[in-house]
Amino acid sequence: MFTNIGAFAVVTIFQKETGSDNISDYAGLARRSPALALCMVLALLSLAGIPPLGGFAGKLFLFAAAMQEPGKFFWLVFLGLVLSTVSLFYYLTILREMYIEKPKSDAKIRVGFASGLALAVCVAGILVTGVMPGFVFDAALEAGRTFLALK
Repeated sequence: MFTNIGAFAVVTIFQKETGSDNISDYAGLARRSPALALCMVLALLSLAGIPPLGGFAGKLFLFAAAMQEPGKFFWLVFLGLVLSTVSLFYYLTILREMYIEKPKSDAKIRVGFASGLALAVCVAGILVTGVMPGFVFDAALEAGRTFLALK
C-alpha cells in the first residue's frame, strides 16, 4: 500500500508540476527535486522487492506462504521471482533517467506541504514494513481478527 501510493504520488506531483508523464521527462529529476527522486527510488526498489524495503517483506511472506505446500506452488514462486527480476530492469530504467540523464529543464519541482506529508508517511511505511515486517504483520493480523471478531 505505502509503496504503490508513494510511487503514484510522485507521478501525480510530477505530472501536475510539469504537465508530462513521459519517462524521458524524468531526466535529471534528482537535480531538480532530490527529495521527490528519493521517494521514487524507494518506491521503485520496494516494488522490485529489494531488501530492506516493504516490498521485499511482502514478497517474502507471499512466496513463503506459497511454498507451504511442497511442490504444489513452486512454479508460481519461480514465475514470481522471474517476473520480479524482469520488472527490476524497467524500474532501473526510470532510476537511470532520474539520476544519470541531464535534465531537460532547470525548473525546480515544488512539493506542497500536504503532498510532502503524504510522501513522508509513504516512505516511513516502506521503511518500517521492510525493517520490522513481523511487527507490521502481527499488527495487521490482530486488526483483522478484531475486525472480523475472531479469536
